Amino acid sequence: MEDLKRSISDINPALRNFEASCFDGNYITGDISRDYLDRIEFARKNPKPALEDAVRSQLNLNLARVD
Repeated sequence: MEDLKRSISDINPALRNFEASCFDGNYITGDISRDYLDRIEFARKNPKPALEDAVRSQLNLNLARVD
């Protein structure tokens, strides 16, 4: 990665900073940590049921007919 950045700077010295977080893990926002990425990965692998699914699984007495 450093060689790639250096080769670009050699072509255009005005380019000094590169956003390459997808390659080097250095995010320009400064708030992305390994812990944050681990939490996202865990959430992807262990999705919580959607509220709609929870509502559908409950007995809805408003639908019961009384004759």
